[in-house]
This record gives sequence, C-alpha cells and structure tokens, in this order.
Amino acid sequence: MPETKSSESDLNILLDKLKEQTKTTINCLNKPEGESYALKLTCEMVNNPFYMPFLLVLAEKKQINDSKRPLPPPQGYLLEQELQLDNMLVRENIINGNPSSEYDKICATKITNKEKKVQLSQADEEYLRDKQQLSDQFHKTMMQIEGRAVEVSPIIQSLLQKHRMVRPVAPYDMQAMIWNCNKKFTNLRIEVKMQTCQAIKVLHEKLANHPRKRRNFSKEVVQILNDYYLEHISDPYPSDNDKNELARKTGITVSQVNNWFGNKRIRYRAQKRKGTKQEETNEQEKV
Repeated sequence: MPETKSSESDLNILLDKLKEQTKTTINCLNKPEGESYALKLTCEMVNNPFYMPFLLVLAEKKQINDSKRPLPPPQGYLLEQELQLDNMLVRENIINGNPSSEYDKICATKITNKEKKVQLSQADEEYLRDKQQLSDQFHKTMMQIEGRAVEVSPIIQSLLQKHRMVRPVAPYDMQAMIWNCNKKFTNLRIEVKMQTCQAIKVLHEKLANHPRKRRNFSKEVVQILNDYYLEHISDPYPSDNDKNELARKTGITVSQVNNWFGNKRIRYRAQKRKGTKQEETNEQEKV
C-alpha cells in the first residue's frame, strides 16, 4: 500500500508539473526568469519515475493515429522536371553519355579527324574549355549535395532519439522529417541542374553568334566528295547513310555534306546548260 500511494503521488506530481510547464511556456517564457524556471521544471519532470512511461504511452497513441495518415507521395512534378533536365544534360554530355547536341557533334568530329587537317577555331576551343569548367563545377556541386543528403538521415534520427527524452516521438515523425529533407535536396538538385542548362544555352548562343571565317575544304575532302558525285552522276542524291559515311570520312558535318552536294548539283546543271547553249551557238554559226 505505501508503494501504491507513492506511485500515485509521483504521477500526480508529474501531471501538476506538466500543467505548470504549459502555463510557464505561455505566460513566463518572455520574462528574464521564465527560461530558467522552465528548465527547472523540465529537469524535475525528467527525473520523475513516471515521465518515460508517460512519454511512451503518448508515443504509442501518436503512432496509432499516424498509421492512419500515410506519408505524402513523391512530388510527381518535381520528378518529371528533374528528368527533363537530366535528358538535356545527357545530350550535352554533362551527365555520362555521348555528345548529341549539334555544337558538340561539330567539335567532336573535328577532334576525331585530325588526319584530315581540320582544326578547331578559337571559338570552338573556348566553347569546349568553358563547357568543361561548367561540367567540373556541376559534378563537384552535385557530389556535395549527395554527400549532405547521406549525412542528414542519421543526424535526424539521432536528434529525434534525443527528443524522445522530453516529448513523444513516433516512427512516423522520423519518416516525415526525412521525407521533408529529401524533398528539399530534390529542389536543390533541380536548381543546380536548371542553372547548368541555362549556362549551356548561353555558351551555345555565344558560339553561334561568333563571327566565323569561311574556309574551303581541303583537296582530300573535295576529292572524296567529287568521286562519290561522279560515281552517282545519274542520281547525285546521297541517302542519309551515305551522308553520314561521307561526313565520317571527310571530317565535316552532315549538314556541310548536304550543302556541298546541293551546290554541286546547281553548278553542274548551270555548266550543262551553258555547254548546251554554246553547242547551239556553234551550230548556228556553221549554218
């Protein structure tokens, strides 16, 4: 019986302290002595034998209520936005992949065809250098973000474990806190990727607007294109596969191959018409 009375007394004291702390938090915390008094009440409650069982009961009830309230699903629009940015970064060879943008294809073709004596212009070299710096900065920033994201989860769990000493904390609280942090890191990744894509567009505009000197093709390139033209003189319209193969052999772009054949056909027809007129003129003079 004495133990029962002691237990009831401790429980009543705990409940009184909880009520008193609530009033102190509302009314006295702004006063100079309010913070120290609230800390004193907290220490007294923590030392009460009923304090931890009381918190466990509250946490259990909270967990039952939270089980009916699932975590919100991932933000679909964020995932879709990040996927679109990833696709652009893959095309630009910032994220692992082969260069597929028109600017990178031109530079890659020039680099891989040095035997054709196709040299990079100053604008091309600046473009590649600036883009490499942009890629290095992007990967460095993303590694920092991913590293922080990995570090945060155990920190949150450790912090909430300490909170359990002074307030009820259910597993749902940990999951919700980690979910919110992951969402913030997702937003941060999207922001970095968006800035990188915008910087790449600026590089493209700078390269496109750079004044370029017109260069004639080398003798080797013209010889390869002329040989193909003469071999297919009856139908001088190369297919897409033939254009790709000629571009690979000559070290120029497919669009340059296409333009060369268009100009060649125009010149050939003009020469043919000129030759026909000359023959007609000669025949008339003979008559």
